[in-house]
Amino acid sequence: MMPLITLGPLRLSSYGICIVLAMGLWWWWSARRIPSTANIDSDGVLFVMVIGAWLGGRAGYVLGAEAIWVQLANLRALEFSWPGALIGAASALALYHWRRPVAIASLLDALTLPTLCAQAIGAVGLWLAGAAVGVPWDGAWAVAQAGAWRHPVQLYEAGIALLAVIWCLLAPRILPTIPARWWLLGGIALNWLMSEGFRADAFTLTGGIRVIQCVGLCLLIVVSERVMMTVRLRGSST
Repeated sequence: MMPLITLGPLRLSSYGICIVLAMGLWWWWSARRIPSTANIDSDGVLFVMVIGAWLGGRAGYVLGAEAIWVQLANLRALEFSWPGALIGAASALALYHWRRPVAIASLLDALTLPTLCAQAIGAVGLWLAGAAVGVPWDGAWAVAQAGAWRHPVQLYEAGIALLAVIWCLLAPRILPTIPARWWLLGGIALNWLMSEGFRADAFTLTGGIRVIQCVGLCLLIVVSERVMMTVRLRGSST
């Protein structure tokens, strides 16, 4: 993709700019949603998670293509894989928690809306940059990318993330006993299960089975079981 801004070794594409905006919004909003009663150093833990997300996302983006250590030092762009970024951020949070324990549940609840919105912004950036394109398709809403008409998989991802945001805003009135962190995991799992099936560059197993869809299905089953268990316990207590 062509860079929009070039400053020496730093070359930002539309996706890179959206990632910067998404991270900025995520940090600003998350810091304000973390309850003061949780006694969490918000800037410290969020900084560690951003670094982990960038390292994990960059590693996931170049995995199998070029030497990871070369790409990590390359400031040409800020493209990175969303699954890798989540794994990197979660790993960084686990390391931070090991050194300085924090209220993980309260933190994840606070991160739910900012994370889903950041995912939507990043997906729109992918669409603008014509990166991570969908499989060829000539349907009514196909878009021209990478020399063919394709599924706008980036917009699918953004749409599912925004639907998850809307559900998170409505859920406290419908299922008030379910913590927001489970809706975050459910939204991510649903996105992987549905949108990744239309992505052209997804890792696949024998028979065309997409790895990230399998991960999303397993995670969605875990979240569904957890939610149903909480609802049953709530019903039996009343």
